[in-house]
Amino acid sequence: MRESIWALAESNYHENSPSFERLAAAVDAYGSRYTQLFQELPNTREGRNVALSEIGLLTQQVSQLTSEESDFLGRQVEEDNQMLRRSTLQSNTLIGFLLLSGVSASIVIFFQGNRLMVDPLVNLTDSVKEIQRGNFELTLPVRNSTDEIAQLIPAFNDMASELRLMRRTTDEKLLKSDQQSRTILANFPHPIVLLSNEGTIEKMNPSAEELFEQMGILGALPRNISERVNEAISSNKELLVERLDEALLLRVDESEHFYLPRIFRLSDNMETTGGWALLLINVTRLRFFDDMKSNLISTVSHEIKTPLTGIRMVLLLLLEKKVGELNELQEEMLTSAQNDCERLLETLRNLLEMSRMDSGASSLNCEEIAPLELVEPIVSNFAPLAEEKDLNLKIEIPDETPNILVDRIRISEVLNNFLSNAIKHSPQGGTITVTARPVKSDYVRIGVYDEGEGVPEEAKPHIFERFYRAPGQNNVEGIGLGLSIAREIVSAHEGRIGYLRTSEDRTLFYCNLPRI
Repeated sequence: MRESIWALAESNYHENSPSFERLAAAVDAYGSRYTQLFQELPNTREGRNVALSEIGLLTQQVSQLTSEESDFLGRQVEEDNQMLRRSTLQSNTLIGFLLLSGVSASIVIFFQGNRLMVDPLVNLTDSVKEIQRGNFELTLPVRNSTDEIAQLIPAFNDMASELRLMRRTTDEKLLKSDQQSRTILANFPHPIVLLSNEGTIEKMNPSAEELFEQMGILGALPRNISERVNEAISSNKELLVERLDEALLLRVDESEHFYLPRIFRLSDNMETTGGWALLLINVTRLRFFDDMKSNLISTVSHEIKTPLTGIRMVLLLLLEKKVGELNELQEEMLTSAQNDCERLLETLRNLLEMSRMDSGASSLNCEEIAPLELVEPIVSNFAPLAEEKDLNLKIEIPDETPNILVDRIRISEVLNNFLSNAIKHSPQGGTITVTARPVKSDYVRIGVYDEGEGVPEEAKPHIFERFYRAPGQNNVEGIGLGLSIAREIVSAHEGRIGYLRTSEDRTLFYCNLPRI
């Protein structure tokens, strides 16, 4: 038992207990007496009572010493608990201090890192925004560091420096360009007016100011010009007038002047324009000479036509032998004279027609007509002439071709000219084809194909000019007015006339006419 007590004592640290030795001795005495009692049990009652009394005293002594030892152990445990609590408190204090130190260090590191890393990024971002706003004078301080941001700052400063240089160069170029534009605008002889997208006047050159001041409308546009400007802006289409008969009449200092208005955009972008410009070209002298020319042609044509008609009648009477018989030579000479007279009359008719068109006297009587219905009678009229030259004359017009809105008589003159030229220039045995087909969304193209040699390259830009004849055509009848008159007729229909040399070595003359 003593070994058990010692084990208990060692396990609970009883070495420093004041009653531990006595408890151990009492336990040993109790164990010895108890063993002795069982080995030498008294035979008498009195002996047994004495032994039991001794055992009781020993038990009481062990209990008392056990109680003392228990009190000691309790005090010892309490002291240990207090010591443990003090250790725990110290540990908690140390942990709290370490935690607080760690948080403080984190805060310091965060703000220091923010100052070293985030602040340069914010400054760089703000600097980029300043660059976007055009502040190229801004530079960032260079830091003594090897990080990426420190390496980026010199590159940013170099970029800002290049942008400053570029802006100065661009400003100089813009200033020079503006000065040149102002000089050109100020010295340009024709009136120029710069307009906003709404058509209000923003600027004008001295020529325009002088013109409007003479008209007494400084700061505003004349009504007929204002109508053209509003028309161009509302339709968003440039108005580039070139024909003299479309010139506008303006009264300047009680005299009449004619101006060609040219209205165009100030930007190449077709969707978002930067305004409009109005250019007025004074064509008063050109209009005067053109009118004089037209009047002269008309007068001369009328003066010649009357006696020529009389000559034609005399020749006709002679050829019909109303005044006597003719020999073969006389008949041949009179026939040649009659043919020349007919050609002169046709030339006069063309000159008079051209004069009427130039003066604006020609009016159109438009009607809806099918292309095939328009073409068939014309082709039938030329069929005998084509047969004489052994030419194959055919029509290729699909039934579904849209109808056109034209003046039948005027357009017939155009097609007559196309077919006449095709027959003149086609080789014997060739084929002439009349076609019609829709083009784009607003027009029908009526064309005449032939297998002739075509128009010489140097003559292509001039074939629709008045009195022009291509080189090598001196033996061909006509004075070069047919295609010019055809162009005027097609233009009056708001169409387009043209010439093409196809890949099949065929020549095509065509006119695009408005469809229904």
